[in-house]
Amino acid sequence: MYNSHSNRARQSYMEEHAIDLAILGTHGETDFSRYVMGGVSAKIVRTSPVPVMWVREPESNE
Repeated sequence: MYNSHSNRARQSYMEEHAIDLAILGTHGETDFSRYVMGGVSAKIVRTSPVPVMWVREPESNE
């Protein structure tokens, strides 16, 4: 769950450990509004003190 405490903890960790890029996994929602308006990953991207790269598991061919 995303909240202000976890956000502050994440930002402090990045600053204390000189993190220069955060890499986040995402479930790969395809709806554009989901990326722009909601989701934990999107909130992290908007508040991160460093650049953020989203990665998504490739779609299976099954």
